[in-house]
Amino acid sequence: ATCSFYTSFHGAFAVLANITLNVVVGDVSTEVFNGLKWSDEYDYVSKNWMKITVDLAEYAGQSVKFRFNYKGFDGDDVYIDDFKITAVDNSEGSKITVNEGGKVDYTDLSEGEPTEWAWSFPGGTPATSTEQNPTVIYKEAGTYSATLIVKAGEESSTYTRTDFVTVVGVAPKAKIGFPAEAYLSPFALAYVPTNTDLQFTDLSDGFPSAWEWKIPGSSKPTTNEQHPVVNYPNEGLYGISLKSTNKTGNDSDIYIDAIQAGGEQYIWNITPDESSQLAQLALGWYGNYGGSNWLDIHSFAEGFHKPASTGLISEVDIYFASVTTVTPNAEIKVAIHKADAAGLPGEEVASTVVLAKDLKYSDDTYLPTTFTFEQPVAVDDDFFVVISGFPNETNELYQSDDIAMFCVPERSAGGNATTYNYLVDYDEDNEPTGISWYKNDESPTSFAVAPKFKYAVDTSITNVDAAMQIIAKATVVAGALVIETNGNMESLSIYDTSGQQVKVCSVNSLVVDINELPKGIYVVRMVVNGEAYAQKIMK
Repeated sequence: ATCSFYTSFHGAFAVLANITLNVVVGDVSTEVFNGLKWSDEYDYVSKNWMKITVDLAEYAGQSVKFRFNYKGFDGDDVYIDDFKITAVDNSEGSKITVNEGGKVDYTDLSEGEPTEWAWSFPGGTPATSTEQNPTVIYKEAGTYSATLIVKAGEESSTYTRTDFVTVVGVAPKAKIGFPAEAYLSPFALAYVPTNTDLQFTDLSDGFPSAWEWKIPGSSKPTTNEQHPVVNYPNEGLYGISLKSTNKTGNDSDIYIDAIQAGGEQYIWNITPDESSQLAQLALGWYGNYGGSNWLDIHSFAEGFHKPASTGLISEVDIYFASVTTVTPNAEIKVAIHKADAAGLPGEEVASTVVLAKDLKYSDDTYLPTTFTFEQPVAVDDDFFVVISGFPNETNELYQSDDIAMFCVPERSAGGNATTYNYLVDYDEDNEPTGISWYKNDESPTSFAVAPKFKYAVDTSITNVDAAMQIIAKATVVAGALVIETNGNMESLSIYDTSGQQVKVCSVNSLVVDINELPKGIYVVRMVVNGEAYAQKIMK
């Protein structure tokens, strides 16, 4: 047999706090997986889900316990999922059990030297196969047989396993797919225009057959369509839920105050689960990716897809991971560029500068540096925020510029790549021949660059934030959340940007200790005088 499980941990932190797995037989405990050793062996320093498989042959016939240990301090989160034992049994009476949607890998164990194979799999996909070792998927609950006919010349032999595969029904796992036109935001899960058709999609696992959507504030507050198309007539901050059902059960995916329709909002290309993982991408002796560097990258760009309707950009917030400089008066330039015919940064349409000495950083919170344009910039197609002017000088004390934008830790191969490099080209003799834009597909990441965007088609209804300032205001001060209100506070909760509640606060105190919350972006939801208000905060 083997045991397998999925785990996710940051390899670089395993030296501080390490995850191990031991097999225990009686009083003897044997280590069979060590996260630190595994990370060193495979040079693993990122944080992704990975499957670990352990051979248990030496424990055959014994009763064992499996014990995970996580020891150390100042480490990082560790996750474990889907632990299971897999036994190999080719005996005549063996059976297979899989969940709906599961696959069975069939193996031809015929004696002799067959040259042709004819399989039949009632209830499976495919239902027949001429491969020697086919793979079959079973989508509906039930018990199914399998038959194999092998041939060698004129001779043939037939073998059937009756009631061989039992398929177990599984309730769906609901998952909402947000409109492709929506922008991600540091302060809302999805930012969309008003009065524009948008499609939500069902991404549920488990073969649901019925759907119940609740989309308050939209043209279809409730609907049973699988992939509803809706629009939002008015500006506001709205929740959304999806209940997916099949004959086995149901599941719901629910977000509170997750969708901002209209108004003004900061946008970026970073998902909610990535926002707490932002880091400085240091390149050793060569400086930083997205900052001071000695790699002949003169400018960096963050690309954004075409907005669902024409919008205006008034400013750009950039979150810096390091602002150390020996060139304080260097001008850091931020510009909006149109896309050229090749989909790369093209014509510059507006720019502004901030001196290196005025860039902002804090150890305690994500602190933005704001680059404000003289006039709002209109965009109606793919566009880029181009950042240039990072100094890379060294003074007489051998101190160097060390400016860096926060980045998403490198995504896996084929992941979303939204950064671009304006890089010097060299010929075969290592002589510079020019300079060109390149998309960074090799190391997919995104910069913590957030333009402040407003859809031009929006109405002039007072937005949520403006209304909230009158009723209730949340401010982070020295590790505490300070609430100011001129009404009756009925409830107070804090949510992360995925809509998950992380803290329920007492309404009897308007100063809330939030030191236990990780550094990141949150939404404070307050009910005052019977009305719900939401406000973004940074810690």
